[in-house]
Formats: sequence, structure tokens, C-alpha cells
Amino acid sequence: MTEKTTAKTFKAAAEAPTATPAEQIYAAFVESAEQMLKASSDAALKAYDTAVSATREPALTAIKTGGLAMKDYDDAIAFGRDNIDAVTESSTIAVSGLKDVGKEWVGLVQKSADDIPAVVKAFAACKTVKEATDLHSDYAKASFESFTATAMKFQQLGMKLATASMEPINKRFAETVSKYGKPFAAV
Repeated sequence: MTEKTTAKTFKAAAEAPTATPAEQIYAAFVESAEQMLKASSDAALKAYDTAVSATREPALTAIKTGGLAMKDYDDAIAFGRDNIDAVTESSTIAVSGLKDVGKEWVGLVQKSADDIPAVVKAFAACKTVKEATDLHSDYAKASFESFTATAMKFQQLGMKLATASMEPINKRFAETVSKYGKPFAAV
């Protein structure tokens, strides 16, 4: 399923008469995140292209007078473009990962909402204070265990997301050090 299809699917689900508030919030988040990613990527590329256009003529003049090699200028332009591409890729991975976190959150909220009627019914069926206290104790224990497991799951999702979203930046950094770091190491 493509990202556009996914966003449309969640938007349609959020607009459905049976959509839960959590699904509506999630759909709005997905739509906003995708719009923000596209707008920021487009703006970064436009700003970079504008900067390249503004520096091209002075650079060509410097090249003609012998102050700069054309290959150096082309390398500098490619270097900047590759950096923008790495940040865009990193942002795309981050948004995708946040969607996964959002799906987990919606599932958690929905499960909590689904559990409430059964808990209320169980409390209503209690005939003594001891039954209610025992039920409360069992429910509190189960809630704490569920909270702990959920917190661990979200921590793992967060670590996975941080690692994955930084990979393009780390790769770009390694490429840069490999290409440009050697002359500095010789000094």
C-alpha cells in the first residue's frame, strides 16, 4: 500500500460515521505530517536551487579567471544537494515511523475504551466491599502490567524510529568524511 493510499484510507476511515475520536485524531495527524514533509522538502529544494542560481554566475566568473575549478563548483553543488536529499530521506522515515507509533496509540486508546464497559459491569456485579476491593486490586495490577508493557513497546518503537531516521544522515556523514576527511587527516 502506498503512502498516498494509506493517507487516503485513514482519512476515509476518520470521516466514516463509525470512526472513533482516536482514529479521527490519527487521520488528521497523518494528513498534517505528510503535508508538512512535502512542503518542507519542496521549500528546501527551492531555496537550494535559488542559492545555486544566485552563485552560478559569480562562480563561472571565478572559474574563467582561474580562481576556481569547475569540478570544485559542481562538487559543491552536488554536495549540498546530497545533504538535502539525506535530510529529506531522514524526515520521510521519521514521518513513516510516527505513523506506526500513531497506529499503536490508536490501538491502545481503542482497547482501553473497549475494556471500560466490562470493568464497570464487573464492579456493578460486586456484592460486597471485599469483592470490590479485590476486583479493584486485580484491575490495578493488570492496568499497571499493561502500562509497563505498553511503555516498553513505545520505547522500542521510539528507539527503532530514532535509529532508522538517523541512518541517512549517518550514511551521508560517513560518505563526507570518507571523501573530504582524508586531506585533513594528512595535516
